[in-house]
Amino acid sequence: MMPMHWLKVTPIRIVGLLAWVCWFVQVRPALAEPFDPLFDPLAAAEQAYRNVDFETQRSAAQRALESGDNDPDRLIRIYRLLGIANASLEDREAAKLAFLSLLALDPQVELERSLSPRLRAPYMEARGFWDVAGSRLGVEVTGGRPSHSVVLRLHDPLLMVARVRVRSMDRQPATVLESEPAVELHLTSEELAGYWDRNLRVELLDKYNNILVMQALPRLAKPFPNGSATRPSAGTPLPVSRSAAPEFDYPSTILVGAGVLGLGIGAVAHAMREESAREWNGGACERSGSGTRLEQCEDVDQDRTTAERVAIFSYSAGGALLIAGVIMYLIPGSLGDEQRGANAQNLACGSGPGTVGIGCSSAW
Repeated sequence: MMPMHWLKVTPIRIVGLLAWVCWFVQVRPALAEPFDPLFDPLAAAEQAYRNVDFETQRSAAQRALESGDNDPDRLIRIYRLLGIANASLEDREAAKLAFLSLLALDPQVELERSLSPRLRAPYMEARGFWDVAGSRLGVEVTGGRPSHSVVLRLHDPLLMVARVRVRSMDRQPATVLESEPAVELHLTSEELAGYWDRNLRVELLDKYNNILVMQALPRLAKPFPNGSATRPSAGTPLPVSRSAAPEFDYPSTILVGAGVLGLGIGAVAHAMREESAREWNGGACERSGSGTRLEQCEDVDQDRTTAERVAIFSYSAGGALLIAGVIMYLIPGSLGDEQRGANAQNLACGSGPGTVGIGCSSAW
């Protein structure tokens, strides 16, 4: 039987009982969360937000950000907590910067309507910035020439990206390349040849090694389909192409552009010639007692003749420039490009019968 002196109520026992109740109410639920707040600063920041402890919320969220290796979903939670905490602590610029980063990661994120206008004001300023921004944080992935290569075009208005990383995401993940950020990275088929059959992903990393954006790359075509070259093994380290310029054929582009412009001028002159011809053959030039048709509409005949000459010259020059540009594109200076040579043999152009202009036919 329990001694009766244990049932006596003393101030020390009351304080101890209250301390045990506080621990059970505050710490026990936090320990049951997926992320332990004792070890995960993001969970600690979220717990501080529920407790309306903005100082702890800000410090814990900043610690979570600087700890690194966060994925985009965790970063969205971190920047949201940082923005609200800084706004509550009257640090308007820090709050706006956090909300700018938050909306860069998720343009659709919304704050609770229950928050006061003072807390929402930096968020609304950040949303206004993105509403008028020309581009958003991200990477545009396109195929280069030849089709096995990949072009990465970086969009980073806030300069959040510190490194660009391409990783193989198969059963044995491996870093294919890692580079400093650039507006454009051109990854050739030779650089990626050892990974043509892998699932690749491009990642944009911040200065803390957090993943801001991750996007899957298209499955690469086999770079050596005819077996004429040996494909590097999957473990072979690949060089980083940081400053490789995109393959853009300026001479052929200029010639094609000039050819299209010449054909456009010819089309306009042709239309003017037809309009003058209709007027020349109309009743306005056949008034009785006013002399011959030439005497009545000499200026119309001159306009018709001039427009016809301009149309013929423009069609001829534009067609010649267009053909030259196409041939230059298909047959470059390197005689080893067999594919373009084959394409050139399949393209034939010549003047069309009965009309002013050119006609082209191809077989692929």
